Amino acid sequence: MSMLLFSIITICYNINHEIEKTIESVLKQRFTDYEYIIVDGQSVDGTVEIAKSYEEYFKQKGINYTIVSEKDTGIYNAMNKGTNISNGKWLLFLNGGDYLCSEDVLSKVSGYDCDNVVTVYGSVICKMNNLYSHVECSEISEITKGMVFCHQSAFILREILMQYGYDENYKLAADYNFFSQCYCMGKTFVNMNFPVSVFVLGGASSEPVLHLQEKAKIQYYRGFMDDSQYESRKKELERIGRKYKIRDFLCNIIPLFILNRLRILKYRKLGYTEIEKIQL
Repeated sequence: MSMLLFSIITICYNINHEIEKTIESVLKQRFTDYEYIIVDGQSVDGTVEIAKSYEEYFKQKGINYTIVSEKDTGIYNAMNKGTNISNGKWLLFLNGGDYLCSEDVLSKVSGYDCDNVVTVYGSVICKMNNLYSHVECSEISEITKGMVFCHQSAFILREILMQYGYDENYKLAADYNFFSQCYCMGKTFVNMNFPVSVFVLGGASSEPVLHLQEKAKIQYYRGFMDDSQYESRKKELERIGRKYKIRDFLCNIIPLFILNRLRILKYRKLGYTEIEKIQL
């Protein structure tokens, strides 16, 4: 089989109410030099059956469509599985529930296909309930402070990911570890400056304290912070952890409809708005 330009890989588990939005955004792409791979964690809610119902549609379009459903040891284990069976030059991890911004995303990204680049990335539209915010990406030099783009908006050179992979010792920050490793090696990143995907807030990566702890560990290992900065950061995260325990306790006793209203008020205050009001 000759190499395709893109492999889009969706990692999912028990998201039967959300998977269709993801699949349809891939199916509707006008550019067709791609394959679509779904790596499911052995869902029991009908997610796989919904995914299989699209097989004929991809076949009619001439798109290779692969579904794997089996137990995994975590999100990065599943992503490494997807990488290993992929056949595209560039890989995009579009997780279950997230979706591509428009039907011409792959067409636009294809114009950035070049040699000597490990990742081309764009901005992202974050979604919370029915509110949205266009989050710009930063230049790669800012990676010493944290992720400069959303993983769902980054196209990664398969060759480099096959070589290094995602370190499965990290539960939530293996992507940051991989990209910061590439940066420290002097690899080239390209900022495309247009939105690629819609990222739905509330998934595993939204677990804040563990994510921040792993990120701090990586920053220290990569030399982005010294001993005193790392010790200070660890103490700060202990304080943050205590605050989140109080938050989690309150969330468990406050009725869900009230929590949703509070979240809407919070995100409106942060600038989230209806999709038609987003300035791109």
